[in-house]
Amino acid sequence: MKLCQRRPTYLFIKVLIAGVISLATTVTKAQYFDSFSVEVGEGVQSTIYKLGAQKTFSELPLLAQYHLYPYWEITLARINERMYRNTPGRKKGIYVVGLTPVMRWQQDVKQGVFAEIGIGLNYFSERYQDSDMSASTRFEFGDHIGIGYKFSNSAEITFKVLHYSNAGIDHPNPGINFRLLKFAYSF
Repeated sequence: MKLCQRRPTYLFIKVLIAGVISLATTVTKAQYFDSFSVEVGEGVQSTIYKLGAQKTFSELPLLAQYHLYPYWEITLARINERMYRNTPGRKKGIYVVGLTPVMRWQQDVKQGVFAEIGIGLNYFSERYQDSDMSASTRFEFGDHIGIGYKFSNSAEITFKVLHYSNAGIDHPNPGINFRLLKFAYSF
């Protein structure tokens, strides 16, 4: 019986992974993305791992030596719950696909310290449920705020705080919070 219940999730995961690999190989050849990232983070009852691809658009002048750099980010994440449905020792993995527009504030030279904020759309393979909360929808908004440092070799590191919530579309709407460390490389 458990295998039948898991089958749609595994099918979703296989199709999603195949789609992401296909998309990544196609779009990198066409240069739709200009950077890739890996993120790892912690929540109260779970950990999160994310892979992402980003595309930066035209800069927007802000102050004398600073600009806003808008970019789109597409992500595939896995959330590992450590106490699924309030049962000690019961674990659960949930996959999340996200699309987020982000605004980054940075110096004109595109190196050094930067700050960013983003609000995007996310779809969960299953509803999130841990010992403290239960999300009512599989669709969640994901907003983050981060501060980071871009090195001269196109590598960057960012500390982010991420919050998933359905913005009151349905109740309960407890919100899920993570602290993440992001490593990205531009090409």
